[in-house]
Amino acid sequence: MGKSRAAVTNTLRLLKLSPAVREALMNRAISEGHARALLALPSTQAQSAALQTVVRRGLNVRQTEELIRRLSGERRQSSPPPKRSPEEIALEDQLRVALGTRVTIKRGQRGGSLVIRFYSDEELNALVDRLLGDVSES
Repeated sequence: MGKSRAAVTNTLRLLKLSPAVREALMNRAISEGHARALLALPSTQAQSAALQTVVRRGLNVRQTEELIRRLSGERRQSSPPPKRSPEEIALEDQLRVALGTRVTIKRGQRGGSLVIRFYSDEELNALVDRLLGDVSES
């Protein structure tokens, strides 16, 4: 039975682990997934320290990856906020001034939402009156 080139390469990468991590892997204290996550740390000392945390806390692979991200100071990749047009920003400002509270326009693929903030029941009632007028008179 043969192994793919990627499988062989990944296994060979595990040889770069600190001796403590390799031993934990051979003793099945951690899985290959844990070991691959620990490879992201720059030094064998950092790998060994993280290994102790992983074993002591019984972290799963995803938790180990998150630990490594925190230790290396790497933030999760998030998409940058979409570019907002000057018109949209101006409209938010106009609504903020007209309503006297923070207003946010959020666009989606099929429309969007208009978020009007209020901070008390009195503010909510004032906003409703301002938006609807005195509807009871009609």
